[in-house]
Amino acid sequence: MLNITTKNELTIMRKFFLMALALLSLNLTSCSKDDDGTDKPNSGTNTGGTNTGGTNNGGSSANDPGANLDGTPGEVDTTPRTETFTFNALPKNLAEMKALPEASLNTPHKTAALCVAALCNINNDLNATWEMLEYLNGPTQWSQSQKELVNRRLLKSKDNKSYITYAFFDGATPANSYTPTMPYTIKVTSDKNSFSEDGGYKWAKVYLHSGGADSPAPITMRYKESTGRWFVTNVMIALTDIRTPADKDPWK
Repeated sequence: MLNITTKNELTIMRKFFLMALALLSLNLTSCSKDDDGTDKPNSGTNTGGTNTGGTNNGGSSANDPGANLDGTPGEVDTTPRTETFTFNALPKNLAEMKALPEASLNTPHKTAALCVAALCNINNDLNATWEMLEYLNGPTQWSQSQKELVNRRLLKSKDNKSYITYAFFDGATPANSYTPTMPYTIKVTSDKNSFSEDGGYKWAKVYLHSGGADSPAPITMRYKESTGRWFVTNVMIALTDIRTPADKDPWK
């Protein structure tokens, strides 16, 4: 009986040993997850905006290019640079804006580009435009007086100068009434003095190049430390004067 029992026990132990080896082999070949057990993101194609220049830093999640491995914001990149963004179509509402890669807002350049894109929508849908601008404004809200200034400047029913925002895209000139080349391409620049700290907060002033002005237009951003995102503090770019487009010039 002892020998039979011993043989049975050895057979069972051998089976458990083989099962353990099989499980170990399966675990070693299953390498599609990160160390924390989450699936690695698959590479895909962006159908919205594309950033073709500059370095992305900051970010609010581990999927953001500049985020740390634990999802916290990375260091702010203060390197002087020009970032170029290309859009096949401009967003018409907040859902479309959030679907764009620039909506991570992890550089002030991205936020500036989306601000221009949102302002271009003002004559299509006023409410949707301000919903996008509120998203870009972060934890604060635009005052009614700020909204009225922008509306009066850009709406067709008022001053009808929406061409001001389209002039920031490549190919837009007074001669062609500020009609951008397609796809929409915009350049946003920072210099050695763009980034600063005041009152314990980080600020950035980046510049947009207009086809109707000799000097770039500044736009100011404020950094939200806990999320690594940059938010717009004003939309004065919509109030600047540029050269009159050909279709509105009485002397043309």
